[in-house]
Amino acid sequence: MNYILKHDGIRIINKMLNKRIRDFYVYNRLIKKHFNIKTNIPIFISNDVLLLPTKSYKAYDCIWVNYYEIKDMLKDEKKTIIRFKNGEVKVFDIKIGKLKRIIRDALIIKEYFMNFECESVIN
Repeated sequence: MNYILKHDGIRIINKMLNKRIRDFYVYNRLIKKHFNIKTNIPIFISNDVLLLPTKSYKAYDCIWVNYYEIKDMLKDEKKTIIRFKNGEVKVFDIKIGKLKRIIRDALIIKEYFMNFECESVIN
């Protein structure tokens, strides 16, 4: 899965989160409070799915890009061109600098949940 369009986004994401004993809105509140991330909150599902929102999840045209499927990114004025591992190329309405910030946040969130899940297994 390269990306999820808005009209299916929250429903699909919530189903994936629920499999991991999380809820979309609880997850968002946790990330806002713990990491002080206010907008474009990435969603860590698993080692195969790390979703990067191109806009606020409330935006009608938000698209969720799966970080693990990105091969490379190219800057195009105020947009970003992403080439996926399967060869698909798509232009997203987000500046590359902002997308890189979201990726940085996503990797921090992933590390947090990976450490949390490892501690749960040990205890």
